[in-house]
Amino acid sequence: MSVQNPREVTAGEPVETGLINIYSARNLGDAAIMSALGQLSPKGHVVARRSDDIDEIDVRALEWAGDTNDCDRFVSVGGDIFNNARPNLVTRAFLGNVWQLYQRRRKAILFGQTIPASCQGAALQLLAGVLRNLPAVVVRDEASHAELRSHGVDAQLSFDTAFALAPTCSGKQAARSLFEAAELEPERTTLLSVRSFDALYPHDREHFVDRMVQLANRLSERGHQVAVPIQSDVSENDSDRLLANELAGRSDAISVLDLFAPMSDDVDHVERLVGAMAIANIVVGVRYHATVLRLAAGRMPYNLSYSRKGEDIGRRLSLCGAKLDAFDPEQEIAAIEATAKQDFDVAPVRAHVRESFARAYGTLH
Repeated sequence: MSVQNPREVTAGEPVETGLINIYSARNLGDAAIMSALGQLSPKGHVVARRSDDIDEIDVRALEWAGDTNDCDRFVSVGGDIFNNARPNLVTRAFLGNVWQLYQRRRKAILFGQTIPASCQGAALQLLAGVLRNLPAVVVRDEASHAELRSHGVDAQLSFDTAFALAPTCSGKQAARSLFEAAELEPERTTLLSVRSFDALYPHDREHFVDRMVQLANRLSERGHQVAVPIQSDVSENDSDRLLANELAGRSDAISVLDLFAPMSDDVDHVERLVGAMAIANIVVGVRYHATVLRLAAGRMPYNLSYSRKGEDIGRRLSLCGAKLDAFDPEQEIAAIEATAKQDFDVAPVRAHVRESFARAYGTLH
């Protein structure tokens, strides 16, 4: 996929929209955000620069290109991209992301962002200084909203961009085929979403593994099948594979569901992920977008939060769940099972995201 050379744009005709501050589509949560932005944009797709270091996957409504210099308007992609790993200092990666935004500050909006807890002090002041010059800033959690407003940024509050996505028949069928290949019955399966932790998102790894094994074994005893979905496979430092395989090695009750496995050309990885979250009996969301996409499918997840974004969505949408460091599988097993029969009215949230994006994008004259 490539971007056409610049040409004269007829009045009222949609123009190319480029994405900046992207992470990688090999994290399917980020891919879901990018796909949603493409489908929300006037032209029905967006353009992003392909990394030289990552074997990116194709995503619906996203075109990969060598650069985005031919684009007329830009969206700074939602997520946690403004992490700053060194307190009281500013990292090179953080400066690179802020510079991308500063270069395009007159023709870019920020949409669906979380300002992570690691962005403090000089880093936060620098970022806020750039954001004050953007036509529109929309964040997805109350803490980021309050923090930016206190620094003079006219930020608006909405929800994660991926709420704009909805399950499709082809996506659900592709997901069902993946379940069946793993000898899983969707109507009996609990998807146990996991992630690794680091200095930016600290957690006792051994404690986490023990709790997930305990939960899987307890669910299995009660007649459930349990699978850990591979939602991220960017690099050795950001992949669910090592942890998923360790969990499967610790418990015969745990299968691994590889969401990067090959499939037909008419369905992309994000569509299959949304389908999986829709048809599974239960979803325990440690990864934030397992929770978001289960809700986007109109079904209730059990939300295990490890950061401000997870805590925020749990509080604002009154989700069943717990903080990860206080999670007790034995005490929560009945609440987890109860979510299988609980629907979620996603329509108002989806409408809010769509309307918020339309307003923000409309500032890009």
